Amino acid sequence: MKTSKGLVALLALTTAVNVGVAVGNYRIVSAGAPPAAVGKLDFDPSAKSTLVAPPAADAAPANPTDAEIDALVGNVSDTPNVSLAEDEVRRIVRDEIANDPKFVVDALNAYMQKQQAEEAQNADKKVVEMAAAVTEDKGYPYVGNKDGKVELFYYFDVNCGFCKKIDSDLRRFVEGNPDVKLVHREMPILTPASNTAAHIGGTLFQLYPEGYSKFHDILLSHAQASTPDTIEAALVEAVGKDKAAEIISKSFNVTEDGPAKDVDLRIRTTLDTATAAGINGTPFIYVKGADTFVRGAAPDLFDRLSAAAAKVRK
Repeated sequence: MKTSKGLVALLALTTAVNVGVAVGNYRIVSAGAPPAAVGKLDFDPSAKSTLVAPPAADAAPANPTDAEIDALVGNVSDTPNVSLAEDEVRRIVRDEIANDPKFVVDALNAYMQKQQAEEAQNADKKVVEMAAAVTEDKGYPYVGNKDGKVELFYYFDVNCGFCKKIDSDLRRFVEGNPDVKLVHREMPILTPASNTAAHIGGTLFQLYPEGYSKFHDILLSHAQASTPDTIEAALVEAVGKDKAAEIISKSFNVTEDGPAKDVDLRIRTTLDTATAAGINGTPFIYVKGADTFVRGAAPDLFDRLSAAAAKVRK
């Protein structure tokens, strides 16, 4: 029996997928969704947030190596009733890739999207299993009603562009629902300034909680990433120069008992919880009691939170 064109196409598809996987850790991200994180969420001062766009549909794919095609041909040689010679199979596979690069790109996209869906399903399961740790609120900053019946847990980084994008929707939701408590579980993973802001914000909340909401809103409203100078300016605007100086002086001594040590422990706990629960990017919002959580900057965030809040109120 001669090898059919369908089998040849399947060989080309398999080769394309193998080549794509060999490139290593490529991820295709949808608009408005954060890229999947790789590895632990420990703070890295040199880390940068980078979104890599998928290749254009007409981009020429990388040519598979002879070794990769040899591996494929080796698998085919074990299949009964295949009469094509190895060199012919190699040629057909190369021709298929060269003649229809969009086919290869589509194959890679489909494969990676399936892989991401499986990873997301596993991550969602971890979040549910660790709901108690994910929704720990003791000592963490919050905005809204201290005793609110509807509790939201917000994992974010002040320098996350997607967090900035949803900030107005979150603010509108809290202001329009007086029974909502939005707990901030800060994940300073993008820049050193993110870590600075998290420690200063946590200390501010512990010493002068009335100024925390304004400080947070100022930082999230900045289109550009925060720097130590803009963080200090936001703090001064929120509480004045004297209190700002006090807060800064008490924000970083993590070796002695005091606000800085408590805040540092909460930040580390948040990062550990996020890693264990599969919260692999910001923003992430969990609605306690509704079995609802949102990953990324969902365009329908306000409506999804409203629906979740309605479930909690029943």
